[in-house]
Amino acid sequence: MDRFDFDMILMTLQQTLSPGLEQWQYFHSSQAAINGSKNYAGIANPVVDALLNKLLGAQTRDEQVAAARALDRVLLAQHYSIPNWYLNNHRLAYRNR
Repeated sequence: MDRFDFDMILMTLQQTLSPGLEQWQYFHSSQAAINGSKNYAGIANPVVDALLNKLLGAQTRDEQVAAARALDRVLLAQHYSIPNWYLNNHRLAYRNR
């Protein structure tokens, strides 16, 4: 895996509730040729890079949401991955002591 010697993999990309640096690690061109990086698809796309810069440089929540949605559209349109599943809610455990 570290040398990207595969045709296809099944894995989960860990995400946070508020998109940030993990997106850079998964999708930025600078990570595409680094052995052991998390850019498993080898994405090297200047449009994706520009959107990642907008996402990480967002000053407001609205700017962050707009950049994240634009990035999502580009990634889906380029078919870099096949979404395997989707949960439209968050799981939460609570203990009432």
